[in-house]
Amino acid sequence: MKQPRDIFASMRHQWLRLRPSRPVRYLLAMLLIAMGLFTLIRLTLLMRNLTLLKLGIDNDTWLVVGQVFNGMRFDLAWLAKVWILPLVLLTIAQYIPRHARHIAISAVVMLCIPVALSLIIAIGNIPYFEHFNNHVNAMAMKYMLNDMGDAMGMIAGDISYLCFAIVSIVVAAGFCFVAVRLARHYDIYTPAERRTRTLIAMLIIGAIIPLADRGFILKKHVLQPADGMICNNTFINKLAVNPVEPFLRSLIHLGDTSLHLIDSRHAAAYVRAELGRGENFTEHIEGHSSPWRNVVIILMESTSSEHMAIEGNTQGYTPNLDRLANEGLYYANAYSTGTHTCNAIYSVVTSMPSYVDLHPMQDGSCLSLDSIYEQLHERDELHTLFFITHQPNFDNVRDFVTTQGFERLISLDDYDTTTDHVWGVRDHEMFERTIYELNKLADRDECFAAICLTCTNHVPYLVPDVEGFTPRSSTLEMQALEYADWSLGHFMALASECSWYDETLFVITGDHGSAIGVDYEINESFNHVPLIFYSPKHIAPEVRNDLVSQMDITPTAMSMLGVEYDNHTMGIDLTQHSRRMIPYGADGHIAARDEHWIYNYDVYNDIDFLYDLDAEGDARYINMASTYPDVVSAMYEYVASMVQAGWDMHNNPELIKREPR
Repeated sequence: MKQPRDIFASMRHQWLRLRPSRPVRYLLAMLLIAMGLFTLIRLTLLMRNLTLLKLGIDNDTWLVVGQVFNGMRFDLAWLAKVWILPLVLLTIAQYIPRHARHIAISAVVMLCIPVALSLIIAIGNIPYFEHFNNHVNAMAMKYMLNDMGDAMGMIAGDISYLCFAIVSIVVAAGFCFVAVRLARHYDIYTPAERRTRTLIAMLIIGAIIPLADRGFILKKHVLQPADGMICNNTFINKLAVNPVEPFLRSLIHLGDTSLHLIDSRHAAAYVRAELGRGENFTEHIEGHSSPWRNVVIILMESTSSEHMAIEGNTQGYTPNLDRLANEGLYYANAYSTGTHTCNAIYSVVTSMPSYVDLHPMQDGSCLSLDSIYEQLHERDELHTLFFITHQPNFDNVRDFVTTQGFERLISLDDYDTTTDHVWGVRDHEMFERTIYELNKLADRDECFAAICLTCTNHVPYLVPDVEGFTPRSSTLEMQALEYADWSLGHFMALASECSWYDETLFVITGDHGSAIGVDYEINESFNHVPLIFYSPKHIAPEVRNDLVSQMDITPTAMSMLGVEYDNHTMGIDLTQHSRRMIPYGADGHIAARDEHWIYNYDVYNDIDFLYDLDAEGDARYINMASTYPDVVSAMYEYVASMVQAGWDMHNNPELIKREPR
């Protein structure tokens, strides 16, 4: 009878005889390590966002567990692509002994670089997701490349961002270190003793890769984000997706400034009919008498309507905004065109939409669009000023606003102060400078149109210690919101003491909102912004439910001022017209909303989302796109036509002067 020692010895002998060769074991070991790291990153994202999970519908624990394992399929699908080249190189190395070492080194390099970069993207995706409730895309890279100094300052200025940046570099470097050490341990630089067995194993792995790319499911297409959608909880659906591949897919379009959502001729004809524009696409607005001579538009950074008491929020962090809403004309259904400040500046100045992931102040032709501000400045009717807190080149603000008719941009360079904060001076300092500049114009009996952009309520948050302001919140994010609101109240108090106060129309809105909770594919709170027309002497308190776009702010304000102008934009005068639908969007998405439906379209992944606003309770958050294809088609045609025609006009303003053929 064999002794246990003999049995174990026999088993060990069989294992040594049958075990995979050294290159195969190396590739499998590195695959398991990479899979483990991606799973750990996904679990970190989950644990840091449990609040989002609880806020959404379909928040079943077993769905989450299933998505964690489903995420491994997405990880494997991505890593399978990365493993192809090292697999081929190590196979070739077995048959070229003289160059085996150099080929193996190349295989290790080809393994380390893409996986290290993938880990950096996946870890960096965590804070991005927490801010946008969506996976990182090429828009983040566009900001990094266009404004590297300010972008790095934003990361360095926020401790959480800095920690994630450091961790991502450490993890990526650690993976590379382990890859090199294991390469030596398995001695992949020397051809295997049994090359035929190695070749067979490599061929088997190669045959499995296409199946892995499909998540081990027999489908005609490779694994896509749509395959991760198993319920109506947007956070759970996005949890499974490995963010690297969608990011790279959007990165392919980084330098592409073309847009092909719908046929351009069809889009132009559709927009003309929708806006009731005829010859020259121009609506001429006649001048008339008005109680106002001036207008001041205030764009509040990252300010969502969901923070306001008038919308049901009970935290009380925006008392000044709430007071102005109660005392002025408040539009309850106002929406930003995008989720970045550049979208708001562009849309308010030009009354045009945002364009998926294109930067409207940098991409395309960036020509003069004969904006309303430009017309008024050329006729010397109004002095046009634009106030910001930070550097003039960030987001290309200086070149853009001066091209579109603003005679002066007052930025960080114009303040007699020094600051090392990425966002420059504090909001209340910008507002005090605004009062100073407008007083100088009023003293000369000159009229003005001014836009002020706040910035303190943006990461990295730096809430100043200023007399008269005491925050109530314990979180830095909410303290920044409180300070921004206090600064608004400070400005209005200073303005009320000026000679031009009663003759000035004040318009207060958000440049965009912020991600609060989980509801639709594009967070409602990210585009739902306050819009207040305020002039206590001339405007009675009123709440209106009209659908309003940021594009409508300037045409409406100028009509209220009584000035004459030609409107050949996509904005409308809310005092004369109304919208049946509004277009808006977010990174990688376009969207439309009417009184009954919200429609979101994921451009890169070709996924439709449709939500019924008339439904009760959680039913409002169920995707009904497959149930109502006609509604999806109609709403897509609307938003795609608006965006396509807008981008065509952006690059060739002459298009507005002729009928489409």
